[in-house]
Amino acid sequence: SSRLVRACPMSQMGWKKEVQSFRGHQFEFLHFDVCDEPEEIEGLEDAEGMLGACFWDEASSLMLNFLKESKNSYATSTVIELGAGCGFLGVALAAEGADVWVTELGPLVPLMQANVELNPGLRLKAAELDWSREDQHPDRIFDVVVMCEILYGNRDAW
Repeated sequence: SSRLVRACPMSQMGWKKEVQSFRGHQFEFLHFDVCDEPEEIEGLEDAEGMLGACFWDEASSLMLNFLKESKNSYATSTVIELGAGCGFLGVALAAEGADVWVTELGPLVPLMQANVELNPGLRLKAAELDWSREDQHPDRIFDVVVMCEILYGNRDAW
């Protein structure tokens, strides 16, 4: 995947917007990162302390390459991304045409929703999903389940 990244010298943490592509389909996404000129984003204060708000470039790029090699196209697939964080992988697959749900714990849903709104016209939905709560399990079947670096503990989880 090729990438156009806004330069952001290391000076402070903040919301960063990036443009990336998957198989020639560009998409935008927000994440929390080291940044000289952070984006002004309201409503994401609860997500700032969550590790899932950060973009883990190496792991996500490897997973995206794995997905590219695993299937010729996701355009007709229904996909759920579990523990999506900022929703990077799900947004990439939706940019190719997949019908995608990006799911995460409650504090990260507004971040995923912001990334849905950055990419209008995609078949992309952000939803809260706590695997330990059966009342939150989706009532549909997905063709593909995507997970990347989903097990971690936030600073107050222990």
